[in-house]
Order: sequence, then structure tokens, then C-alpha cells
Amino acid sequence: AFDADGMLVGYTGCNQNHAEYAHFNSSEANRAFQINPKLCPEGKFGFDPRCRDWYHTGKMKYEKNNNWSHFTAPYKFANSNFFGQTASMPIVDPNTNMHVGQSVVDFTIQQILDVLDEMTTPLLKDGFHILIASEQDDFNSETIIAPGYFHNKTADPIAKFVLPHDDCKLKTSNNIYCRDFDRILVKMQAGYNGTEEFARTTSDGSSQKLHLSYAPVYATTYIPHNSSDFSQGVNESRSVIFSLA
Repeated sequence: AFDADGMLVGYTGCNQNHAEYAHFNSSEANRAFQINPKLCPEGKFGFDPRCRDWYHTGKMKYEKNNNWSHFTAPYKFANSNFFGQTASMPIVDPNTNMHVGQSVVDFTIQQILDVLDEMTTPLLKDGFHILIASEQDDFNSETIIAPGYFHNKTADPIAKFVLPHDDCKLKTSNNIYCRDFDRILVKMQAGYNGTEEFARTTSDGSSQKLHLSYAPVYATTYIPHNSSDFSQGVNESRSVIFSLA
């Protein structure tokens, strides 16, 4: 996908899904107008990749931090009813180092879900798995796997699922349980591993103490020395993409 005009090129398989792009509508459901209200005002028809998190956040990460990889939380794809994730990398002009677009690959986490199935990986009573992205997306969500979250809608922040009876909507929440969990969340997204203890409010208003063990998930990125001459080789870079608990 290219920055100048939003042109999207590539192979999506032998199907007619591309025809759905004309019917894409910028709405509250996909939040395209929140990402880029100028290009995709609410109600506008027609798909523009520049109004999607995988493009917008990927571009911002490269321009601000020279970060070459972005992995989204689950979301509904524009050309189908399928929910999945996207990995994107910047396309850079080799002469100016200016961002000109994003390359993209869609994928699912079904294999991870299968491994974490309760029959495959049993847990103690009230135990649960969480998998979060290393950064929040354009909608303040980092959730990939969480208790009570099903991949049939755009994700909410992880605290909503882990502490459902505590008001953790804002980072500045005065709820001590929210602050304690947020402290753990910062470590997880920074790539640390460890075991922490925190508490949450239950449905009957009592307090429940939980133990959380977490570890980072890394992905390797290959960045060309000179994208105009691939014979010069690449630099290998490893970055945190998920944290599993």
C-alpha cells in the first residue's frame, strides 16, 4: 500500500474478495474515520489502506522510532467477515529514507489458540491465559487473547477482560487494582519476564488475589542495508511483538 494515493497492490488468492473493497464504509465498527478523518470521513464508501491501523501505526512507528515492524491486535478484515491480525513493514525510499508505504501480511493465531486450549494446557481453577501486543493500537487496545474475549469483534484494552469489575478505563484511574495491573502491563510490553501478584474485584464485590507469570514473544526482522541493492545484505533485528501470560 502506498502513501501518495492509497494504492493497494498484491495477491490475495483466487477469489473475488477484492470486490468488497468498494463497499467498505468508514464507520464506528471499523473506526477508519478516527484514524484519518480527512481521508475517510464517517460514512464514506471505498477502502483506503491509509485509514487502517496496520498502515497508520506502522508508518508512525517508523517515522518516530525507526521501528520496522508492527503487529496489530485482531480486527475484522476489510474485504471479508474474517477476523485476524496483520503484520506490516514500511516501504522506504532508498535515496531519501522517506516513508512511501507499507507492506503487509495477514495471518491468524489459531495455532496459538489451539496450544492454549484448556484440554491442551490445563490451568488451575479461575486460571486464564492472556496474550497482548507490545504496543497499543490506534484504539488503545493491546488484547489478543483474554478471558471472555472472542475474536468476533475489535478488541478492547486488556484490563477490561482481566479486571472486569474494576473501572480501569483510564490510565489515571484511582483504583489501586488498576494501577497495580498497569504496572505489570508496562513490564510485559517492555519484554520482561517474571511472576507478579495482583488483586481484582469479583462479581460479588470481594477481592481476589491472582498470580501472573509472563514471558515475551519475539519476532525477527530483516532490514536491508540498501533497499536499492539487495546484494549488500540485511541487518537482523529482533523485537518484542507479544507477551504471553
